[in-house]
Amino acid sequence: MAIAQRKRQRGMTFISWLIVLGLVGFFAAVTLKLLPVYMEHYSIRHVLAQFELDRDLSKKSTGEIRTLMKKRLKINGVYDFNVKDNVLVERDKGKVTVRVKYEVRKPMLGNVDLVVHFDDAVSD
Repeated sequence: MAIAQRKRQRGMTFISWLIVLGLVGFFAAVTLKLLPVYMEHYSIRHVLAQFELDRDLSKKSTGEIRTLMKKRLKINGVYDFNVKDNVLVERDKGKVTVRVKYEVRKPMLGNVDLVVHFDDAVSD
């Protein structure tokens, strides 16, 4: 009498591979949607950091600061940022604080959106 050997399963099943590929695809799609948002935010933060080095910032008016921010953003390739609504200039006892506060919504699938909030500030 021959003893029947049981076959042992090796590796992943087809369903397991589909699940893994689905998860990889989902995270790749999220990354592709959010990568440009974070690259743009990096440029905005870089422009904001330049204000920290500006010695004459406290002498400039709010309009001049916003215009300077807009010009520097254009140089860095950020064209769709609304400076008027998203840049706050606060003055307190001769100290100027420039705050950039905004959110970005990117549609993902149907009525599901990816929402990212940013809030950065520098003082002179």
